[in-house]
Formats: sequence, C-alpha cells, structure tokens
Amino acid sequence: MTNITKAVWDILINDISIRKDLARGIVNVRALAKYIRDNYGINSSVDGIISAIRRFEKDSTITENFTTVKEALKGAKVTTKTN
Repeated sequence: MTNITKAVWDILINDISIRKDLARGIVNVRALAKYIRDNYGINSSVDGIISAIRRFEKDSTITENFTTVKEALKGAKVTTKTN
C-alpha cells in the first residue's frame, strides 16, 4: 500500500459520514478527492486520490476487519514458552 493510499484510507476510515455516503453511492468521487487534497494536505494528483478511494470501496471490508482486530488486540499480552 502506498503512502497516498494509506493516507486516503485513514481519512475514509475515520470519517464515518464519508464512508456511509460512499456505500450509498451518493458521493461524487472527483469532488471528494479534491476535498481530501485541499483539506487534508495530501500531496498528490486528484487522479491518484480517486484511485485510492476506488480501491477503498473494494477493500473496505478487509480494512474494517483488520481495524477491528487491531483494536481488539491492542492491549493483548503475548507470551511464549520454550521447552
């Protein structure tokens, strides 16, 4: 995952209203990409951000599952024992 993709995905993961609107299909992706570039300081072309948004839509369930697991294991303590 490139830095641009990760940055865009982090924004989308943390903004529930954008995620809901993407799921409903009521977002102009180009306008969203311009909004992200201008308001979050992503140093990329609009087309690069659009690609990251489109990939997020396809892979969002994987990302959401990973985030849920990561949060669940955040405070876990792992120990090992050798014989």
